Amino acid sequence: AKDAVYSEARDDFAAALGCLELRTRCKDREDYLLNPARGRRLDEASEALLLREGTHGADVQILVADGLSAWAAEANAAALLPALQRELTAAGHRLGRPFYVRFARVGVQDHVGVLLKARATLICLGERPGLGTGDSLSIYLAYGPRLDQDNAEKNCISNIRKLGLGPEAAAREAAELLRRAFATGRGGVKAP
Repeated sequence: AKDAVYSEARDDFAAALGCLELRTRCKDREDYLLNPARGRRLDEASEALLLREGTHGADVQILVADGLSAWAAEANAAALLPALQRELTAAGHRLGRPFYVRFARVGVQDHVGVLLKARATLICLGERPGLGTGDSLSIYLAYGPRLDQDNAEKNCISNIRKLGLGPEAAAREAAELLRRAFATGRGGVKAP
């Protein structure tokens, strides 16, 4: 578990996924672990890159992130990202250009969503590892993102990994949760 928490994605990981890389305000992994709030906001250079290269006003903005286990992102994102793109596009959503965020907490999706004025955000990031499960991803979905949006207004799909929920099933579940959020105008525990 400790090794997973301290893992970092390889330098070419974002490019291999077809994503531009962003960074939070954390200087390094240690800073990320000691100062969670810094992992919820992009640094200035990443804000500028996002505003210049991102898709403004998309229905769904997808992010991939290291979270508490970069191993999980490296093990699962290459299959999960295209599955999400297929399912969400088939559901009629206009997707934003995907980004990879280094040293990310869930709340960075709020910052990105607000900056790009996305209708919804979806972040795939490494879960807090347990015994023998340092390779598990979670998806957090937020409808109507705003800064510091309460997690009760978000939906979570967890245990996305080879021995858990597969990428295709996770993508279908994400598309269904977003369908309900768009239909009702709310997500998380407030959604029907």
